[in-house]
Amino acid sequence: MNVYEFEPATLSKVDALKKEFEQVDGDIQRHAAKLQKPLYAKRAETVKDVPQFWYKAMSNCPHLAAYVDDKDQDLLQKLVSINVEQDEQDPRSATVTFEFGDNEYLKSNTLVKKFTVKADAAPLGSDEGEWVEDVTPHKTEIEWTSDEKNLAKQLPLSKPGEEDFQPGSFFSSFFDAIDEQVTNALGDAMVNTFFPNAISFYTGDLVGFEDFEGMDDYDSEDEDDEEDDEEIDLEEEEKRPTKKAKSKK
Repeated sequence: MNVYEFEPATLSKVDALKKEFEQVDGDIQRHAAKLQKPLYAKRAETVKDVPQFWYKAMSNCPHLAAYVDDKDQDLLQKLVSINVEQDEQDPRSATVTFEFGDNEYLKSNTLVKKFTVKADAAPLGSDEGEWVEDVTPHKTEIEWTSDEKNLAKQLPLSKPGEEDFQPGSFFSSFFDAIDEQVTNALGDAMVNTFFPNAISFYTGDLVGFEDFEGMDDYDSEDEDDEEDDEEIDLEEEEKRPTKKAKSKK
């Protein structure tokens, strides 16, 4: 690829034009959030009587499901609704609300997780901006019925980078934690991928969809190395003569 530079006089005009495009992109995001809000309310009304709609949709979203422990299943099956409220001025600021039916885990059936844009975040619409880096997660104080039912305490989030990293409970990783690496990546998946596409995840239209941003950025280098090794092994396998072709799924 060849790289070219503008003359100083032209460069200043190009930079000014870029800022105008960024402002328009920001306006588009604000307008889209405003237009989508009543549609999300209509969707919530449409699926409210579908048994375990939100639980099943979450189960089909790989970057959320990966952080759900087996012990979380019972409570998550009591999910009645999930809602994401985005700030009118800057949609990156978002409030995620989980509503549960009666259960033996929570004193309050409403859990709220907030993400707010940092003061030094790149302007909305800027190419330099990235949701996981632009927002601050806020801890959700969960009132559990007892220590025995406290999933966040039983299954805490390990520190990212630890050799034996464990995501713990979803309620620990997403609600209880304020880790910008894990919690923000989960928030990005929830706000920008799962919630807008909840119906498609429920129906399976997006099952196996791998074009996500966020969680993949935080995969360990060891996992990347293992994948590279597997690719090399596959290449070697292709070179070897086989008695019969293997079926592909």
